Amino acid sequence: MHRVIIVVILVALAAASGAWAELQILDEPLWVFPGQPFRIALSQPAGAGALDVQVPANLEMTDRWDQDERQRFYFRALEPGDAPIAFSGAGGELTITVQVIAWSEVYEPREYEGVQLPRLWPMGEELEELKPGRTMRTDEEIEQMRASGAEAGAIAKQWLEMTDEEIWSIIPGPAVPRTCLIVLGSVEPDRGVGKGCPVCGMEIYEGRDGFYPWIFEPETWKVKCPNCETSFPSNDWRNGDMHSGPFPDDGFGCEPVEPVAGKSGEPWRWPFIAYYHQWQAYMNTLTPGITQAARAYVVTGDERYAHACAVALARFAEAHLDMSLNLNHRKMVNRDGVYRGPVGAPVKSRYIRLRSSFSYIQPNWDTPRIADAMVAYDLIYDAISEDESLLEFVRSQYHPEIATADDLHRMLHAGIIRTGAQYGIDNATARNWPMQEQMVASLALGLGTEQSMELVDFLLNGWPGLRYLLTNQYLKDGAGHETGGYNSIQVRYTADLADLFSRMEARMPELLQPPRFISPLNDPKFRQIFDFPLSASLIGRVTDETGDAGHASTAVAGPRQGKPLSPNDFAEAFAWTGTERFAQAAWGPAGAVPGVITDPEVAAEIERIGRERGWKVDLPSDVVDGYGHAILRSGDGDRERALWVRYGVAVQHRHQDMLTIGLAALGRNLLPELGYPVGWTYAPSWETNWGTHYGTHITGVPTGSFGIGEVRTFADSAPAQYARAGSLSSADGQPAREKAIALVDIDDRDCYAVSIERVTGGAEHTHSFHMPSGVAEVSGADLQPQGGGTVAGPDVAYRDTSFSHNGDGEMVSLAFMPDPMVGEVGGPVEMAVELEGQDGVFMHATHLAPEGARLWTSQCTAPGGKGTYNATWLVMQHSGEAPLASQYATVIEPYEGERRVRAITPLEVSGDAAGEFAPIALRIETDAFTDTLVIQPSGGTPCAVEGGLSTDAEFALWRERHGAVATTVLVRGTTLERDGMSVALTAAEHRGVIESCDWPERKVRVRLEGSAEQRLQAGLPGGEAAMLDARFTGLSSADATALVGRMVHITNEAGNGATHRIVAAKAIEGGVELTLDYDARVGEGPVTEIADGAVTSGAVLKLNSFGYYSGKTLANEDGSASWRITHVEGSVKPIIDAEHEGAVSADVLREAFADKDGDGIARMLLYDYGPGDTVTIPCWASVTRR
Repeated sequence: MHRVIIVVILVALAAASGAWAELQILDEPLWVFPGQPFRIALSQPAGAGALDVQVPANLEMTDRWDQDERQRFYFRALEPGDAPIAFSGAGGELTITVQVIAWSEVYEPREYEGVQLPRLWPMGEELEELKPGRTMRTDEEIEQMRASGAEAGAIAKQWLEMTDEEIWSIIPGPAVPRTCLIVLGSVEPDRGVGKGCPVCGMEIYEGRDGFYPWIFEPETWKVKCPNCETSFPSNDWRNGDMHSGPFPDDGFGCEPVEPVAGKSGEPWRWPFIAYYHQWQAYMNTLTPGITQAARAYVVTGDERYAHACAVALARFAEAHLDMSLNLNHRKMVNRDGVYRGPVGAPVKSRYIRLRSSFSYIQPNWDTPRIADAMVAYDLIYDAISEDESLLEFVRSQYHPEIATADDLHRMLHAGIIRTGAQYGIDNATARNWPMQEQMVASLALGLGTEQSMELVDFLLNGWPGLRYLLTNQYLKDGAGHETGGYNSIQVRYTADLADLFSRMEARMPELLQPPRFISPLNDPKFRQIFDFPLSASLIGRVTDETGDAGHASTAVAGPRQGKPLSPNDFAEAFAWTGTERFAQAAWGPAGAVPGVITDPEVAAEIERIGRERGWKVDLPSDVVDGYGHAILRSGDGDRERALWVRYGVAVQHRHQDMLTIGLAALGRNLLPELGYPVGWTYAPSWETNWGTHYGTHITGVPTGSFGIGEVRTFADSAPAQYARAGSLSSADGQPAREKAIALVDIDDRDCYAVSIERVTGGAEHTHSFHMPSGVAEVSGADLQPQGGGTVAGPDVAYRDTSFSHNGDGEMVSLAFMPDPMVGEVGGPVEMAVELEGQDGVFMHATHLAPEGARLWTSQCTAPGGKGTYNATWLVMQHSGEAPLASQYATVIEPYEGERRVRAITPLEVSGDAAGEFAPIALRIETDAFTDTLVIQPSGGTPCAVEGGLSTDAEFALWRERHGAVATTVLVRGTTLERDGMSVALTAAEHRGVIESCDWPERKVRVRLEGSAEQRLQAGLPGGEAAMLDARFTGLSSADATALVGRMVHITNEAGNGATHRIVAAKAIEGGVELTLDYDARVGEGPVTEIADGAVTSGAVLKLNSFGYYSGKTLANEDGSASWRITHVEGSVKPIIDAEHEGAVSADVLREAFADKDGDGIARMLLYDYGPGDTVTIPCWASVTRR
């Protein structure tokens, strides 16, 4: 056992009151090392008075905190040995024997609650050999560092003026908690709502960072409120004072003498010391100093830098080595403890949970620091061996076991390599994938021995499954499974892994051989992870900023493509793949070869391509079907524009943004997402809530019940392009939402956009839309001041996070829209705004909603910190009998100077409605022409529009200039006519069934239904001679090349809904053979178990959220056998669709999933499509007259 507790019962005391029975331990250590501080906290009955304490000789008591019922005692260990501490008083007697162990004993096998300790790789063994020398950087790279002449960093310079003791004492060690936030709502009373500063409350956030407004005071280990300028804590913690003043913090959280609490009445705690410890001591000083000092040593050759670096590395290694044994010192159990009473103790019930226990700080910040420590150790490795004064100093820090340089190396190996590797094996440092995996690979390369290959094998073939990473962690279009900058982490660290594996292969080629070893560089999907940021770029300046990414800026953005990746990233991608568009992105707007490229041949090629092709990659309208965006693009240069609709769902860092839209034009994001929350306190109620996006909520239907959507129609039919996407809910009655968008060019300079949202289910639909920053003028509705309150109601206070409407807590965002104007919809409602601080730049929106819908407008800004917006929200709410159907239409106009659109008029439409929704027709009059738009839920239903237009199209444009037809667009229909003039297609769509697939070649053979002929007939004045441009989705039994560039939608009854671009097409008997753009793999892994109708993958299928694998195709490794699946169970087990495939026995599956290629791994693959799936190619035509 880790400790011995002896309770001495005094018979007289027990007979008198029995009070001793209530004496309890609130906090105590596991094991303690000489030199370490620790705390014991006890509770006793009220009024029992102070406890006496007897301290053994191998400890010293540094302070105590008497709070009657809570008694806290602070100690420092001096020497190894059992240390019985005796407490006595009116509350009883208790002896706690603390085990103080020498650092040399840390390696001895122990156990705590069934967990084997210490957590050092290889478990239960010693390393076979020590690191042989520098292994992470080549001699050429070292010479390049020296030749750079880079100046030493500020911390490294400062360390030359500091004593070894001062460097060692930068951090107090892991016995003192760490946290990155003063307010962490997920673990606090009242979710931390209203907490702020102990003195001035929420005023601290006004106009400031909602996460980190605090100011560090390094001389005193305090943090200061920038608003009231109070320094916290009130006690002098650094010098051993644990509790004086009104705001004491003993390292485990500040407890104001006068408690401060939220609505529940449970007092809040402020972890000031833990916050300072993580940020200023560890993150801002110790760890960057290690890197700076190591680099300074290499560049200058000054051994003082190596010495200072080694002192800090020894302290770093000691801290992590401690946590290989003391599970109570790991970040997570401490972080979650410091926010809760009564004394902020670590959460004991979580000690034995190794997964996500974290290390010194959270993994997304610590795994790169551990990897950087490995690099620093590698750079100064030889210098350590010659530094006798270093050995003497480390010995003086309670390490008598460090007698030789090899002893110190063993300590550094244990604290950096062995502890770090075991963190990864235990999945203790999982957070932003694949940072943990990159850390382990760095440690393997840093060790540089044959035993390192055990770590490589673990990464590739153990539970991380990195041999499958590009399929299982990235969406099929190459997007990461998170959002924004988090996806850039995935790409960069995947690239780092590829680089590390390449370095290991170069160092030990005889060990890194297939089939156990493979490199991501050899996977066809590697290129896609760099392709995606380019494909998703909007106008060569901005990107979508969905989820926790970016902020709500409408300022003119500088030229940039491929965000969030940088030219450096694309330069490395070009060096690996030779892909020319990566060279363009690397060349960038600056027109220069990034400094990361040192190979002169690669640099010359980047320059050649950049000069010949330019920095900007030309992008068509597109569907990025993994990430889930349909993007319509038009225009050139500064007048480029892009309209998009989102139908994807991120695995992490997502918002409730299904079917939100965005518009980039005039060099800006003009329908800005709010982006990364300004703080976590209100994020669930505001930034991540559906109400801050562009869409509709069905009261009572959870937003999270909507699975990954699908594109149903896509037509890049300029000058009027169109896309439609939708998603179904898993809630009762299967509520549905669908969004159709159109981007219509007025001319080369200007455009307007149209959005139609259709919603079914429930009895109340609430639609939210907001303009860019600025005060919007609203017309078309009789709006009156509500008289206070919020959109949630006149009696609902601003920022009331408890608000719920008809039991639906997701309506809480309405309580963050203050002082609204309110009215009813009686016709088109118009909003116009001149962008704040941008004279002459305007947005205009015209809204159509169901008659009688309630309407609110409210001026909103960030509720919990400094925001970048002050924008007008418009909310429309339609109620009725369930299942309710609502249709919301919006016309959006970005412009500079004078508005181009003169009038927007809804038109009467007659004909049979397709389902619940009637067609919408609009007349849009501009200064140059008059457009008539018709938008139906789907094609094939004839309708007649006021003014003589008729069509059966899903989307149609009839453009007249001076009374004469100028342009027509017909999407997914066969006829569009007016006054005897017409445009007609033979078929509204091409439809067929996949007969066979060649997945590695991305080919499908499709048997078409009906005739393969498609012709365009244009009965327009002047005939063909008058046509300036005529484009359509052509096809004949002899020629299918007109399909190239078109989108194909692939569906089945099990829920598959995939979209691919056709990159090659040829006519075959009875149909077509199509070559598609994306690698079809969406999941893969080794087969570990087989049962009737199912196989189990040994690699986790990470993307198994929101129906990503529904209806996909399961195949064996050579593609000779395949089955449709319904879903993946538990993220590892694809379930075969018995309704479609019939019963499939385990015996049949065993035969199919044998090791076909003899590499020792029987693999299963999931493909995006398969035989029997339905293929649909929507047809369109665009005809322009001279």
